[in-house]
Amino acid sequence: MQIKNRFIILAGLLILLTQCGPQRRLAGRAGRIPEAPDKRYSFALNRNSHISPFTIHNIRIQYQIPGNSTRLKAAVKLKRDSAILLSLRAPLGIEVSRILYTQDSITMVDRRNKSVHYTNYSNFSGMLPMDFDYEVLQTVFTGNVPAGYQVRSLPEPANTRDTIKNETYLGTYRAPDGSENMSFYGWIYNDIIKPSYLVFYKPNRAKKLKVHFLSYEQDERGWLPKEVEIRSDNNQYNNTLKLKMSQFDRGGSVNMDLDIPSSYKILSY
Repeated sequence: MQIKNRFIILAGLLILLTQCGPQRRLAGRAGRIPEAPDKRYSFALNRNSHISPFTIHNIRIQYQIPGNSTRLKAAVKLKRDSAILLSLRAPLGIEVSRILYTQDSITMVDRRNKSVHYTNYSNFSGMLPMDFDYEVLQTVFTGNVPAGYQVRSLPEPANTRDTIKNETYLGTYRAPDGSENMSFYGWIYNDIIKPSYLVFYKPNRAKKLKVHFLSYEQDERGWLPKEVEIRSDNNQYNNTLKLKMSQFDRGGSVNMDLDIPSSYKILSY
């Protein structure tokens, strides 16, 4: 009898452990995923989280390049399809930079050098090892599939990841006409219909931005990305950006003030 009871306890613990995995996702599929790419895209868009305004109070950042690794802390304020305010802090909590991203511009306040930099995504990407745009940032912080893109009738591309579990290929999508945004293709989780792995790219460019959503967190309004890994591949070297996000706050008002002292030097690119 004791052996039987011991087995029941162990079996119960095993079930609890498997249900408390790091991804905290619902079991089972959230409706049948359509086979046609255009319908599959609409299906995923309908499950985007309604986020605006939105604040992430705590983000731990680890940025790795060959031979070097940097750790920072951050916070994000977001107004959907409008603006994203990123505050970067050193490990001791001192703000080192505040960056305002809009659909077509970037304003960066450099606290260390007491300067303000005004630029756009095309010019800014030339200074960085990672290409990105506003839609990429919004997708990373919200876990929403980018809206307004055009379906391309292309086969599922080869995937270099070791395993693909509980995922379905979403499709390949071209940026809207007249937009300088990156196109993308990727996969979604079957159970929560949220991005699992998206690849952003610009035609005729070697660099690709690979965004892997490792885990999500659920609140009363839906699913939010909790851990994201971003890799930039330009066929020469890889850069990795790891984000761990917590303390989400939806609703209310958000202050997007850059707090620029009048003594700061102004630079435009």
